[in-house]
Amino acid sequence: MIKNILVIAVILLGMTACKQDPAYKLTACINGMPDGLKVVLRDDATRQVLDSTRTKDGKFEFSGKLEMPIRAGIDIETPGEMFSGKLYLLFLENADIQMQADWNSYKTLRIKGSKLQDLYDSYSALSKSLDKQLAELEEKEYMLYGQYLDNGSLKEEHIKAGIEIAEKQEQIQTELYRIDQKFIKEHPNSLVSLTILQDKLRSRSVLTNIELDKLLQEIGEEVKSTSAYKKVEKLVKEYRATAKGEKFMDFRVMDIDGKEGMFSDYIQPGKLNMLECWASWCGFCRREIPHLKLVHQKYVKDLNIIAISIDANADEWRRAMKEDNAPYIQLLALKDSDGKNIGDYYDFSGIPYTLLIDGDGKILTDKAEVMLWICYC
Repeated sequence: MIKNILVIAVILLGMTACKQDPAYKLTACINGMPDGLKVVLRDDATRQVLDSTRTKDGKFEFSGKLEMPIRAGIDIETPGEMFSGKLYLLFLENADIQMQADWNSYKTLRIKGSKLQDLYDSYSALSKSLDKQLAELEEKEYMLYGQYLDNGSLKEEHIKAGIEIAEKQEQIQTELYRIDQKFIKEHPNSLVSLTILQDKLRSRSVLTNIELDKLLQEIGEEVKSTSAYKKVEKLVKEYRATAKGEKFMDFRVMDIDGKEGMFSDYIQPGKLNMLECWASWCGFCRREIPHLKLVHQKYVKDLNIIAISIDANADEWRRAMKEDNAPYIQLLALKDSDGKNIGDYYDFSGIPYTLLIDGDGKILTDKAEVMLWICYC
């Protein structure tokens, strides 16, 4: 009897010794990656830095423990290159995870060992064809934009091609929304579903608030209790203000003669109103001005362009206006009594920032030039 008890005790002790607390080990092998580059592991939702290391022999490694899975971002610094770093996104959980890629191609990225990553890859496969079509349309859009910007004339063939591109983009976005809604409904308590929602919120003015609410309703309670969801709640609040179909937000402005007023003073009912946010020091903004002149000239009866400068120096703003000689409305953004200005209301991360507003003051889209054509041609 005693012998049997001892045998059982030894077995239990062995089982206890073999059992380990859940942990993750992420091993990356990237062909052609230089040595000595700094690699930072972050929580993509909270931006919290979890760990850092250096590359060696085309490899790097992270290990640790997570209370719950996260979508992680891996930042690899690349000093001296046009872009300051490479970013890889993947789902990280307490498991043995392998990451493989070629240094010069994101398309070769492969993740093994993460069930959440496998689930996300299955979702990506559903939308892969549509995403490819969108990317091809975007490339055509920029090529088309360059054609009439470089030759200085807006031809009917450009307009026709632009309308076709915009119509196809709208159709694809509708199909993508259906895929997202179906996937989230089938996986309500998955971090993958929350990530899909988060990525959708980063594509500004794509959804109406009603469409957004439908996606939010599908998210399960388990996910809503996570810290990652708190970040999404913040994005939801920011998104709602410029969601498709919402009333534009008003802010203080000043005209070239120094007269102060509100942005709403310059909105023209019955016309499309285009808010073009720019600055004298923004090279991309200044490059768009010849195109805006052409659009204004051709559609002045139907389109009201309102250029809002965020220049801190009014003299620099006036100097740039004199140089560019743009014929549409030119205003300077001012701070209100609470210290807020246009950037605080519309929360854009860069300029030029374009917003289309219909004759009733409702937001149509924050996409730029091509979307204009489908609306009023």
